[in-house]
Amino acid sequence: MLGARTKGTAAFTPNPLTITLADGGVVKWLNSDKTLDSNNRGSHKIAADDGSFTPVLLPPGGTFQVTYSAPGTYGYHCVMHPTMKGTVTVTR
Repeated sequence: MLGARTKGTAAFTPNPLTITLADGGVVKWLNSDKTLDSNNRGSHKIAADDGSFTPVLLPPGGTFQVTYSAPGTYGYHCVMHPTMKGTVTVTR
């Protein structure tokens, strides 16, 4: 989101995210920013805190999804905006 540096964890909505997934459940992220500025702000790079997926650049309007196959709490963050952090809790 534009202004992510000041929004912190509120830049991910909802956050924290707690969901119940069946085996092979999918979580999809969407960058709802509309445009890039001259400093490439508007893009985000989502990464798993535990390194379970390779960081992915999300331009405005971009999406990314992860399939979770085990219960647990999974942290993620934006590499480009360190205060943007979130968690996904998978339960059965």
